[in-house]
Amino acid sequence: MERAWRVRRQHDSAHHYIDRPFGGTALQESVQLTAKLFHFPMAQINLMDADLEYTIAAVGTGVGPMPRADSLCHQVVRDGKTLVLADIEHIPASARELDIQAYIGVPIVGREGLVVGTLCLLDTVPRPFSPQQILDLEAVAAVVRDQLELMRRLGPVPTGTAADSAALAGAVELGQIVPFYQPVVDLRSGEVRSIEALARWHHPDRGILMPAAFIPLAEDSDIIIDLDLAVIRQATIDLARWQRRTPDLRLNVNLSARHFDHLDCVSRLTGVVTSAGVSPESVNFEVTETAALAAHPGDRSFLGELRGRGFRIVLDDFGTGFSSMEQVMRLPIDGIKLDRSVTAALGSRVGDAVVRALLGLAGDLGFDTVIEGVETAEQAARARRSGCTHGQGFLFAAPLPANDVLDHLRSAG
Repeated sequence: MERAWRVRRQHDSAHHYIDRPFGGTALQESVQLTAKLFHFPMAQINLMDADLEYTIAAVGTGVGPMPRADSLCHQVVRDGKTLVLADIEHIPASARELDIQAYIGVPIVGREGLVVGTLCLLDTVPRPFSPQQILDLEAVAAVVRDQLELMRRLGPVPTGTAADSAALAGAVELGQIVPFYQPVVDLRSGEVRSIEALARWHHPDRGILMPAAFIPLAEDSDIIIDLDLAVIRQATIDLARWQRRTPDLRLNVNLSARHFDHLDCVSRLTGVVTSAGVSPESVNFEVTETAALAAHPGDRSFLGELRGRGFRIVLDDFGTGFSSMEQVMRLPIDGIKLDRSVTAALGSRVGDAVVRALLGLAGDLGFDTVIEGVETAEQAARARRSGCTHGQGFLFAAPLPANDVLDHLRSAG
């Protein structure tokens, strides 16, 4: 029974990776470099469930599924140990057909702590393999594991919108990352109080790409810093122009926790804003990546410095978990933005009670409040009756290109 349960767990863990599209070049480049580094004519990255082995990247062999029982890597996944040809209990017929005389396979461990696949090298002539080479191959397998984990975390990306890091970095440099703007309105008067800048990729071939197509990739590296700065730079230039008509208009922009990895982040952010002729008092930084902030040792001091420069700090996605409550107690913030999942619950007894409780907390602490994802007049009315002061969502306006914002400000009064 224990054995069957473990096989089922391994099968399920492996399918978290098998069920992702692996059409990109990163894994193929990794397996090519592995073959070159160790001077083997054949190398494979394999994933394995209870029945099949899936070769997802290879040099010198084909890719695709095959019965697990026919695989040299079956024993690696079963036992969770590195194997060389001499250790294999029974040489599968497929290996005999290829006349494999040298094999070494190292396990790849998934997020659940179970072996989900292998990185292996093969040759048709006997090959010595030293203990140091085994350690080196295991180190390469750890890199492959991280690549697989990244693909799992990002999830399947629609064809035609996938972006690798180099392309995204180039897009930032070329000015292809542009802000669209969504108004934040006073729920009582309907007046626009601030504008949130939302990143879009103006792709030369694919048109306007939504954040889901590139923000997760950016957040996995320091590219997100350059992307944030590009959006802030353009958005503050636009704000300076709009403030000639609406002097009290504010700007909301997302701020990644990665900025706080750099000691000069406060001066850099301040410089970008003031160089556009905008006062920091006109800018709200919406703090994202709450889990990362909760663990970051410098977040409190950096946020405090930003507030000291005049910026206001808003805790985004509020109401989605206890981490939000923890951060209210430990971070210097000025406001909260209720998550769209809270908005969607309005109209139910529980949803209305949760909103009232969260807004009561915000009121006692003197926080500004915004509820996002407002799509119906009923949601806006319920939020207003519960004490929420500001709303954002498609009921008021979809995200707008910069050229349309002035017209919207005029029409909104």
